[in-house]
Amino acid sequence: MKQPARSFPIPTPVQNAPVEEAAYGVEQDPFIQATPEQNEMVDSLTDEIFLYMYRDGHEEIVEDLKNSKDNLPEAVGTMAGNLVTTEIQLLEEDGGSFSEDMFVEASKLTVEQFTDLVEDEGIKEFRNNGETQAFMGEALTHAMGAAIDSDYPAVNEKSMMSVAQNLLEGDMDMQASPVSGTRVIEEVV
Repeated sequence: MKQPARSFPIPTPVQNAPVEEAAYGVEQDPFIQATPEQNEMVDSLTDEIFLYMYRDGHEEIVEDLKNSKDNLPEAVGTMAGNLVTTEIQLLEEDGGSFSEDMFVEASKLTVEQFTDLVEDEGIKEFRNNGETQAFMGEALTHAMGAAIDSDYPAVNEKSMMSVAQNLLEGDMDMQASPVSGTRVIEEVV
């Protein structure tokens, strides 16, 4: 193998070089930011669901999940969607209200808890984070479907399309944050 004529120089910063802007590696949250009141509402709703999942209904839920190994994302999503809609109905019967936009957040958190339960109970082992995210995405889709199929009138196909539209057109910051650095001039060899 032929040796290089000389080693490559270590680049030195150029003084007063213009700062370039780049959008690489910048992550933006595409979801509408919830108010503190909405976050509190979601937390109180999901706390009740999690108490049920890990106390009163734990054995039954684990048994149902073990029996649904062939179609686990659908079972997780259906259970999550049914639990969220039931809790919302109970909340509204007590005189409370719950935003449609927050329904998705409550369902997402419930699906995440079910996914943790599935893994903790040894029902399914996820090889990596990507597989876990795909599982939760499919389960969330089934949760939305279960909510639409439920007898809860506020969640239907039209309301879910409205929520999806709000998520897609919502408060996204279309300006990428600038990434600053020092420009390095390439040396022609």
